[in-house]
Amino acid sequence: QWAGSCWYFLRYPNPNLDDKGWDQKDMRYWLPVDLYVGGIEHAILHLLYARFYVKVLHDLGHLPFDEPFKHLFNQGMVLRYSEKSGHVEKMSKSKGNVVNPDDTVEKYGSDALRLYILFMGPPELDCEWQDKGLEGIKRFLNKFWDYLSNPDNHTEAQEQATTKRVHKFLRDFQDRLDHFKPNTAISAAMELINDAQAQELKFNKDSLQKIIASLSVMAPHMGSELAEKLLGKKLIELGWPTFDPMLAVDDEVTIAIQVNGKLRGDIKTARGTEQEKIEQRAREEIVKWLADKQVVKVIFVKDRLINFVVR
Repeated sequence: QWAGSCWYFLRYPNPNLDDKGWDQKDMRYWLPVDLYVGGIEHAILHLLYARFYVKVLHDLGHLPFDEPFKHLFNQGMVLRYSEKSGHVEKMSKSKGNVVNPDDTVEKYGSDALRLYILFMGPPELDCEWQDKGLEGIKRFLNKFWDYLSNPDNHTEAQEQATTKRVHKFLRDFQDRLDHFKPNTAISAAMELINDAQAQELKFNKDSLQKIIASLSVMAPHMGSELAEKLLGKKLIELGWPTFDPMLAVDDEVTIAIQVNGKLRGDIKTARGTEQEKIEQRAREEIVKWLADKQVVKVIFVKDRLINFVVR
């Protein structure tokens, strides 16, 4: 594939060339690849061959780069119990522990299958396939659909607290995707819907669009249906949502309480609370750690910790 791709760029160049003859419109747009995702067992096949071809072409002066990929991410294996061996092993036809995707899609839907694969665990680690895990994902998708599509949960004048909650979700969701943690990104969506139900949050169209567009990267079919049903738009028209950092800031913070640098407790308080109030509450929380001790110094880091140095 790599040899064919590189040969195509050389054999059929675009007339828009720079002063060195490189095809900027085609080659520099597509290559080198931003991210290569693959199992470690491919290190001596796809990865090695791709690097070999690119380095040879670079040394011959045909390519302006000598590495085919900017970033490499090795994914873990999907494991499942094998009745043949009696052990949890890598999915394999020879071990009889594979899952037929057609049957799974027929029963749960392709969005549930896709979401479960992403939710199984950290993508860099091996994870075990559990059929019952699909049931939980299906319930989440049903809950997500039911809440967002319910007209009683829509409003024109959205409360500020709801706006802040949506922007916190967008911040967490996008940050976790950026750090290649799709499983915790899905958790952020689950937390949002749980909070929405508990607090009876009502979303305006702007928030609905942001929420739908976010989850659509993992559940595109449901996202497409919700976009048309609630917004009268096609999914491609939504665009990728952004969040306001000022709205995404947590109003409440957890202050760690330390004694001589050792954690002895914590308190929750409003962001920006001054040292005097924090110190008073902290002393009440750690009375036994301060008994018969002389506080010689108090170290306070706003919105983070308070440390009592005693002797």
